[in-house]
Amino acid sequence: MTRVEKLRYYRPMNIAVLECEYISDSPVSAAGGYTELFAKLLSLHTEGRSMQLTTFEAHQGQLPAGVEDWDAYLITGSYAGVYEGLPWINELSEFTRRAYEAGVPLIGICFGHQLLAHALGGTVEKATVGWGLGVMETAISRHYSWMGPEEELNTAALIYMHQDQVTSLPESATAFASTKICPYAGFTLGPKAVALQGHPEFTPQLTERLIHELWDRFPEQQAKAALASLSQATEAQATEAQATEAQATDHARVAGWIARFLQSAAQGV
Repeated sequence: MTRVEKLRYYRPMNIAVLECEYISDSPVSAAGGYTELFAKLLSLHTEGRSMQLTTFEAHQGQLPAGVEDWDAYLITGSYAGVYEGLPWINELSEFTRRAYEAGVPLIGICFGHQLLAHALGGTVEKATVGWGLGVMETAISRHYSWMGPEEELNTAALIYMHQDQVTSLPESATAFASTKICPYAGFTLGPKAVALQGHPEFTPQLTERLIHELWDRFPEQQAKAALASLSQATEAQATEAQATEAQATDHARVAGWIARFLQSAAQGV
């Protein structure tokens, strides 16, 4: 490894978190906001370069000055729909297109997953099947090197909270994950972009609080079933020695996916 390569390797990756929602009294804000949630998630993966996360309030029109100013971008969840045509969504979509064209690594989560599809030629709609809510089994249909050993991959238990979903992919996208109601729960766009409909940054406890806060938005039976799935995950966590919140589902494994993807996609940055 040359001196320049060593400097690049040991320098922290500078990740811009493009936050798409902030409600002062929400459970997410009480937990420190999306940037803090993702910082905790990524701290579960300690191999390779460290990561430094910086918040941009994209929902307020705040975006980096230049698309190549950061090593990678992470686009968060939101209560908004990508199809609403709000000025900040249009600006974020254009910024995302430019970042993608420049080859800057991109991660999209929930709304961010949908925005990547929307910005790059796919379609996002309110799902006719209703909400994806609670812990859901995610089928993994394609293996990537950043996922780890292939034999470990068949399904992943992830937390979901979405009514909108991607209904057609951008032409250059490849699906790799699905749930029983969401055929495009995960996709890639070449080697530089990964999108996930699930919330790897959410814990069961946080999601329970969100469901109670947003109770009137959900069909009652579905909300109760989601709470039951979260309770089961929490109980499973409690029975494991030295378990953490993230080990109640497969979120720790997905943290490794995200970290390894970012490190491999940003090589040479």
